[in-house]
Amino acid sequence: MFPGFGRLRHDEQQDPSFTHNAARRYTLIADLAREGAAILLISSELPEGLNLSMWMIVLREGRPMGKFPRSDANREALMRLMAGVASATA
Repeated sequence: MFPGFGRLRHDEQQDPSFTHNAARRYTLIADLAREGAAILLISSELPEGLNLSMWMIVLREGRPMGKFPRSDANREALMRLMAGVASATA
């Protein structure tokens, strides 16, 4: 898809069409992953993380609170880590 690219960066904060292009962006991320690209997705949107990630690592105030493979991640467990109520590492 992007031959020769070592890194592709997209900053949703700087993209005025962010909310209108979500489906296109998700397709691009999935396509790149299928081609073997390593993707580092940083998001404050929980549904986005649950849908696009193979692993989720929760940071709170810059510190790792826990990590889950997608198969073990669920909204409640992630919210508890985000709120600082729990700490766990898979």
